[in-house]
Amino acid sequence: MELIQLDETHHETALANEAHKKHVKAQFDKNVKPHVFLEGDLVLLYDQESDKLGVGKFKSLWIGPYIVKRVLAKDTYKLMDYDGIPLAQPRNGLYLKHYYA
Repeated sequence: MELIQLDETHHETALANEAHKKHVKAQFDKNVKPHVFLEGDLVLLYDQESDKLGVGKFKSLWIGPYIVKRVLAKDTYKLMDYDGIPLAQPRNGLYLKHYYA
């Protein structure tokens, strides 16, 4: 009898926990604004290689600015520098941020 009641309490607690997680996620997602880059926008690129090595606290982890040459699928972008030389690989939008001159 106690074991059945314990299983029911555990199930109710799991449902309440799941409802709370959904509520917290909805509140967080309400304030998140995705980055949208268009062709011709100036962007900075996150320097992942320097981040692993720990460049120091006074050196920037962002390189650029670069120009968005082409918008690809799934938040991927082809970039080029000011001289018109394209970067070898497309870059994920997670590693880009707007550059305001």
